[in-house]
Amino acid sequence: MMRVSTNSEKIYYMQKIRSTNNLNIINFSDNCQLFIVVCYNVFSG
Repeated sequence: MMRVSTNSEKIYYMQKIRSTNNLNIINFSDNCQLFIVVCYNVFSG
């Protein structure tokens, strides 16, 4: 069972996704993985 993220961690992940979106599509898979983790934590929390 995954640990639920705190609000500061959620903000950190969202900022990380936003900052990496400015880079090439090479980071697309990383963004997807982060997005899935964030969504999982938000909906399970």
